[in-house]
This record gives sequence, structure tokens and C-alpha cells, in this order.
Amino acid sequence: MPDENCHLILRKLTGSELGWFAEPRRTGKARGRQRGINFNSLEMERIFPLASLQKGDIRVVSTRLSDGQTQSRRIRLQEKNWRLVGDKVSGNGLELLEEGDFFWAEIETTKAVACRLRWDVVTRSGEPILHSTIDREFSVFLRGGMASWPKSDSVADYLANLIGLRRPKEAKPERQHARKVETTQNATAKPANTPGRPMPRSPEEKTPKRKRIGNRLYRPHILAEIVKSGMVLSAAAQADFIEVLDVLSDELRKLFMESKLIQKVEVDQRKAWQKFRGVRISFVDGGMSNVAAAGAAPVALRVGSYTVIPGEKGPQREDFGFEIQLVDDLYETTSGRGIYEDIFEDVAKLRDAARISCEIGGALALSEREMRPKIIFLHGPLVNPVSPYALGTPGEPGAFPNFALETIQKLLPSDKTKRRGRDANFIAIYLEQLTRLSQCKSTVCGVVERASPSSPGPLICEIVEKLHADGCIDGGVYREFIDKLKGYRITDSIIFECILDEGEYVRPFKMDKQKPEHKIPKDWYAEITSYPKPLITYVKANAETIPVRVETFERSALNHQDLILLVVHMSRLLPRYSFPVGLDIVDKHAKIPEWMSRQMNSMLSAQLMRKAMETRNPAAVRLARRILSANTRDWLFRPDFRKG
Repeated sequence: MPDENCHLILRKLTGSELGWFAEPRRTGKARGRQRGINFNSLEMERIFPLASLQKGDIRVVSTRLSDGQTQSRRIRLQEKNWRLVGDKVSGNGLELLEEGDFFWAEIETTKAVACRLRWDVVTRSGEPILHSTIDREFSVFLRGGMASWPKSDSVADYLANLIGLRRPKEAKPERQHARKVETTQNATAKPANTPGRPMPRSPEEKTPKRKRIGNRLYRPHILAEIVKSGMVLSAAAQADFIEVLDVLSDELRKLFMESKLIQKVEVDQRKAWQKFRGVRISFVDGGMSNVAAAGAAPVALRVGSYTVIPGEKGPQREDFGFEIQLVDDLYETTSGRGIYEDIFEDVAKLRDAARISCEIGGALALSEREMRPKIIFLHGPLVNPVSPYALGTPGEPGAFPNFALETIQKLLPSDKTKRRGRDANFIAIYLEQLTRLSQCKSTVCGVVERASPSSPGPLICEIVEKLHADGCIDGGVYREFIDKLKGYRITDSIIFECILDEGEYVRPFKMDKQKPEHKIPKDWYAEITSYPKPLITYVKANAETIPVRVETFERSALNHQDLILLVVHMSRLLPRYSFPVGLDIVDKHAKIPEWMSRQMNSMLSAQLMRKAMETRNPAAVRLARRILSANTRDWLFRPDFRKG
């Protein structure tokens, strides 16, 4: 491309020009109704041939440097000025724009149908040092808020290096001679014809321009997650962590864009809620009480549901309920007398299994209603790894206990089978629940808002492996990506935070949540390998929050694009919110307060005493009284020297 056919322009944005960008327009930063970037007539005459200007309408293909978004646009003559117009622009970092920030563009004018225009912005809040440098060294050239230089000009070369458009070139011998810098008066009179070379930046201002994570480092909650991931590394690895993460996310985003793995939903609340008007949507979450009574890992929990119909008015719009309520021993006893005599030391696993199966049971109960919801959101993963709970063979010492018959009837509503042995174990019950949910007529979706602690991230590893299998990357690049992900312990939440922009999500991938296979116990191998494999994606609903993980079944009444559209718009109903607001509502609804926990403790204590008395065994009664009247520091548990 000849240098005379390529120009670099710099413009200091006014309040009216902010209307070209979606986020400043939404937040009220833009003034007036202008929806374009002004191009001064004098600069247009320097850049474009006369034949193009006479048409009054120049077609361009614009590409943003930082994220690669490309649109077909026009530079049109409107009154006395030309304006770059077209659809509003959304993207990472554009929410930081303020009046006085800089817009730059490199324009290639050719005889082709459309000119090429590469552009980006420099914001004061996002890149303060770079903004200060440009303001100090280039404002002298601006006339009417704008200046332009041909590509061959040394000023254009210096500006291009500053903004990261081109890598700095080694200075040629003939360019090393000092040149007289224009004074303010001369530069103002001849901005385009006197390409004086600005003063170089001072050493302390030479900060690298980040490709993907520059603006994210100014957002506290996102920075906290990045720091948390980096803190587990060695001192040497910590020093390189930010740079590795920046380069890795930039390369992966380019690959994702080429492979069309990144998709985007339009953020338009009015249009989105019109689409879901009259649709019954339910949210499910469980609340567990802190009980400390004796028994077979006694559990007091309830599974709450919140159902809402957008657009509906009156009392039928919302409905709160409890799908499952349990205050009892959930697991089967061997004695049949209500006194749990078996030993299973990991009580936390008993409670986790109860919580997981009860929450899924609540969703299953909703899906089997006559007035069933079209969409059911579960607060948490849709499918959990179950190998940690597949311990031993039911009925043998140390095995994970089976559910009691009364509990199974609540976990599997409308199930008339009297399950015994293996069929009453958590592994079998949970498998049956998920199988039924995957075949129901409602769309069931799990949403996880907490950052994933698994490193390296299982989904990003799965995608990189798929890119390698499809021939998009060779073996060397594949190993380099995996080594970086493992070596720097990069989680899914962190990498997708850096890859995705607002409103974007990764194309859903089917994943086996029960991997790796060598950790699956042999006694339960057939059941565990039969578990449904959900579709998993990450979606970034808001620029100020980390992406959330969304899991759903492959067979679904609602297509994935519409499901993500709903997730994004529910997550944006409150400022700087990270996940669907309905899940927060049901979370508060299902939570068991402390005063209720105390009451449940009293009830379970009375229940234990009643069961002990029913045995008519004086020793059992004395043991129950001792347990209920003592604590760990009670005199009953202190050593007695007389018995030593």
C-alpha cells in the first residue's frame, strides 16, 4: 500500500460524538442526538481523492483494533462536516469513554469498493499514562479537534507506535539527526504540512499496551480474582503472570473468532422481555440449617422455588413455595429402630449429597406439575461430579449409606418403586433424577456465579483440545497452550473474563463432568459413566462482572441462543450484578435463619429422646440424655484420674 494512500487521524471527542458509542449513550454521557464521529472537511480533502468527495458518501469497512469487531459503515457529508456513521458501537472499554478522550483511525484509500478503516479509542480512566502523553504531545497539532498525517510522516509513525498500531521500527541513520520541533504558533498554522517529531516519552511512562486485560485491571472484583490466581504461583511465575495471561487470552480470542466459537447477544431490555412475555420461569435453590443433634447426619433443609411470569399483572404474576422440606435423618439405619449405629466419619459428604439431590428433586417436582414452567433455573451446577460419594458397596462397613424410603419418595416424586440396596444409594437416585430432568418438557438450566477454583480450567482445556483435533492449531501450539494453562494455574473464570466482552458467550460444549475415568470407583463404574453430559458455556453479561457458567441439557425446549439472551438480561436488571436476579430472590427465600435453626435443634433433640425411649433400653436412654445435656467442654467429657 503506497504511503500516500494511507493516513492516520487523531480526534479529541466531544460530548455530542459520544453518541456513536452504545454505553455512553445509555448512561447519558452523550450530548444531543448526534450519532457519528466528525471528520473535518480540511482533513477529508487531504485524505480522499476529489472523485470520492464529490459523491458525498464514502463506504468504509471499519475494524476495531482491540477486539476485531468489523462493520460496514459510511462517511457521509452532513451539512458542512463529514461524519463516520453506522450502527452504535459496543465493546470492552468503551463504557469508560468521556468527553476529551481520543479517537484514532488509520484509513487506507484504494480503488476498491470500500476503504479500510482501523480504529480504537484512548480513554483517560482506562489508559491514563497514554492519554496524558497524547494530550501533551499531539494537542498542538489539532485544529478543530482533529489532525491527520500520511503514513510516511514521522509524527504518524510515532503515534502508531504509541497506540500499538505497529511495532516500533529501528531508526534509520538519516532519521537520527535532530529535527527542529515546530512551535505552537507554527504548528497551529500548518498542522498537516509540518510533521514535527514530538518529544519522546520519559522512561517511567513506557508501560506496555495490554491487548486484553488493560481495562480489567481497573475493576476491583476482577482484579481480585486475577491476584487470587497469581498468588499460588512462585515469585518468578507471579512476575510473568499478567503478561502471560494477556498474550494467552489475546491469541485464544483470535482463534475463537476465526472458528466462530464466540457468539454475542444484543443487549436490549425492552426487546428481550417482549420475547419472554407470558413465559413461566422458575428458580430453585436449597437452604440448609446448622443442626448439631445426634443421628444419621441429621439434616434440616428446604428447597424453595420462585416462579414469575414476565408481563403478567395481578396475584398470578409471582409464586413462592417450598418443593421439599426435610427435618429428619435422611439416611437408612441398619437397626431399624431409628438409632443410627453405623459409622461414616465424613459427615460433610452426607450433607452435600443430601443438598445436591434435594435441589435437583425440587426442580424435578416443578417439571412434573400440571402448570409446569417453561424454564427452570437452578442455583448451582446442573450436574455434579459424584465419584467422591461412590464409597464402598451398600450394606458393607464404611459404605456410603442409602437414603431412607421416606426420603426417596420426596426426591423422586411420582415414583412408586420401593428402592432397596444399590437402587436406594445416592449414586443411583441422583442418576435417575438427572435422567428424568433431561427428558422433561421444561428447559432446565444451572447457573454458577462463583469463580471456578479448578486449574487449569476444564472447559478451556476441552476447547483447546477440540481446536487441535479440528486442525485449527498444530501439536506444538496445543502443547504450549496447555503448558501455560497448567503452569500458571489459569482457571476458566479468569481466562474467559479476559477473552469475552460484554454480551458475549462461548459456543456451548458437551462435557463429561465425571472425568477422569481412573477416579471412578469400579463398583459404580456403569452408573457413573451413564450420567448425562451437559452443555457448558461461559457468558459475560456485564463489563463490570466476571462471566457466569451456564449448564443445560442437550435436549431442550428452548434454543441456546434464547436461553443465553434471558440469562444476560436477567443479570443486568441490577447494576454491576453477575447472575440472574431471580436466583438471588429464591436464595433469600430458601435460606433458613438462625432462629429457625435453634428451633430445629430442639425438635431433633426431642425426636432423638423419643426414639431412645421407644427402645425401652435404659442404656440407650442414658446415652441420649448424656448427649443432649452435654457439649465438648462439659465435665462429662473431662478425664478422670480415678479411672486412669
